[in-house]
Amino acid sequence: MAVGLAVEGKTDEAETHFAESVMLAPRRPEPHLMFAIFLADRGRWTQAIEQYRLTLRLDPKNQDAADGLLRAQELRRTSPEKIAQPHKVIPDQAALERLNNDAVSLAARGDWDQAIERYRRILAVDPDFFKAHNNLGVALAARGRADEAYAHFARAAALMPENADIRFYFGNFLAKQGRIREAAEQFRIGSRLSPERADLRANLSKAEEILKRSPAP
Repeated sequence: MAVGLAVEGKTDEAETHFAESVMLAPRRPEPHLMFAIFLADRGRWTQAIEQYRLTLRLDPKNQDAADGLLRAQELRRTSPEKIAQPHKVIPDQAALERLNNDAVSLAARGDWDQAIERYRRILAVDPDFFKAHNNLGVALAARGRADEAYAHFARAAALMPENADIRFYFGNFLAKQGRIREAAEQFRIGSRLSPERADLRANLSKAEEILKRSPAP
């Protein structure tokens, strides 16, 4: 898609797709090489050199990257460098959804660290991708990183305050941390949002029962 956009002269959109492709697949040499060629074609030698070097780090025998790196280094010495004009980056939501689903599959297998890495890559592209915040909270909690998990659950709830699933996961996390009053509030909100959810009602009942047996703070 990025190459087609570049051919059509839609350089801002093309750059967005190239940048997202290297962020979503940072260990594949091909996206870095294609981005390098795109940047070099526009006289942005320093950025092109960085992408060529990343390509060679991943694929040391890549002759196209080696030749491109030498050419860009020479042109940076002899030709004026063009400055990129700022433009609004529009994240590719479909690609982020695919990466999120991949991370969810990894988490389901207990590969929490790989899942965390993918969720962070999503948020680097789109800091407001609420599913990644929620799922990252789950993964961080599983790794015992409660403070970080809390921040991501809270961010997910702030981004999508009427999403009952987020309230369910946030409430479960808080309950496991012994923060029963806060957990009950999340379950209560979730139950109001989705009255048909038996799991939210059940968890709310459990939390309220614990609070009844506990002395007020």
